Amino acid sequence: MSQNEYEERKPIIYLAGIGMGQDDQLTGEVLDCLDRADAVMGARRMLDAAAPYTEGKAVLAAYKPSEMVNWLSSFEWDEAVLVLSGDTGFYSGAEAASKAFLQEGWEVEYIPGVSSLSYFCARLGRSWQNGDFSKGSIIKILMRLAIPMTLAQLMNVLYNVVDRMFIGRIGGDSMDALTGVGVCLPMITIVIAFANLVGMGGAPLFSIERGKKNEREAEYILGNCVVLFLIFAVVLTVAGLIFKRPLLMLLGASEVTLPYAEQYITIYLLGTIFVMFGLGLNNFINAQGFAKIGMCTTVIGAALNIALDPIFIFVLNMGVRGAAIATVISQAAAAKIVKNN
Repeated sequence: MSQNEYEERKPIIYLAGIGMGQDDQLTGEVLDCLDRADAVMGARRMLDAAAPYTEGKAVLAAYKPSEMVNWLSSFEWDEAVLVLSGDTGFYSGAEAASKAFLQEGWEVEYIPGVSSLSYFCARLGRSWQNGDFSKGSIIKILMRLAIPMTLAQLMNVLYNVVDRMFIGRIGGDSMDALTGVGVCLPMITIVIAFANLVGMGGAPLFSIERGKKNEREAEYILGNCVVLFLIFAVVLTVAGLIFKRPLLMLLGASEVTLPYAEQYITIYLLGTIFVMFGLGLNNFINAQGFAKIGMCTTVIGAALNIALDPIFIFVLNMGVRGAAIATVISQAAAAKIVKNN
């Protein structure tokens, strides 16, 4: 390309990972990138597949960040565009190359619809697209989402079930303790209901806007839902702590079981914020096509609860309070994972 041609547009460097095709075929987006690119770099498998389309272009099969950055600097362009697609999410060189471009004031472009970019783009604080449900078999997409989401719901039930299993083995007044924890279930259900109210209500709207490629509106919806999570968490925590005694009595607690119910629900209510974010935001993860990640957050939380319950209940001899603390810690861990994704 002549110097005059370079002046007409910015040079394009295309960085692609191994996940740039479907059924071992290059996608139309990738072919378009290869056609526009002045230079191509990325994984060996990608370059082998793209060999017929890279003739006459500068090509680098790079795996080390230093190699990629040094190669980019060798062109001595005043400005350029780095285009990313494919499985660059866990490709360390991609992050280094992109940051180098940003530091030089050059542009970085992300190809919409490439799911594996989610992790990488999130680390750079950039917007990204995922879960293009407009392509592929509807049945396969439904199964890909439905199975992990169903398993996640089943695992979510384990929180209360596991607590009651261990509490039933305390001995002595275990039956009273078990009844007291059971009385708390309606109040716990109210907290979960508000998390689902916002999560299940906001996620479809969020998904619709992303389908329209209206990222700004989708971000507004997500932001508003986060605010609602915070508001509901504060309101439910304060109201629950103030009215817990009359509510528990109304739900069937007796003078014998009331102390156990109060011990459990007090600690649980203090962790309402974690339920809101862990359960509520999971809907937004699923809405972007990350059903497996959504399932993993729930599984990790449930597994951690199973591990912590015997420690707090028996080893630390905290009884019902220990069960509640284990539940809150587990939900906090799940919320942390959801936040990071």
